[in-house]
Amino acid sequence: MFLLLDYSCAWQKDILIQGRMYLSENCFCFYANILNWKSTLCLKFKDIASITREKTAKVISNAIEIKLKDGEKYFFASFVTRDKTYALMSRIWQYVLIDQVDFFFRF
Repeated sequence: MFLLLDYSCAWQKDILIQGRMYLSENCFCFYANILNWKSTLCLKFKDIASITREKTAKVISNAIEIKLKDGEKYFFASFVTRDKTYALMSRIWQYVLIDQVDFFFRF
């Protein structure tokens, strides 16, 4: 597994958990360590049903929502470059869906 990029963001659960999102060729992961309270999440791109650009507080365009095929939803906010992150995530996801392995050499 190759790390492609990582981004600072916040995972919205009961509260916003500030951490980092890591994108690889097969999955994306989130990790946070706040005062030794750790939160982790790792999702495979092949399990994703949709990736959408969203807004926080209905006006701030800095969030991404990921819906899995099983109906689970994950909301990430506080992206500095939300559109760039969304574009890369969508591109990786589409290539995983069509099983195209050589796309990594096109970045």
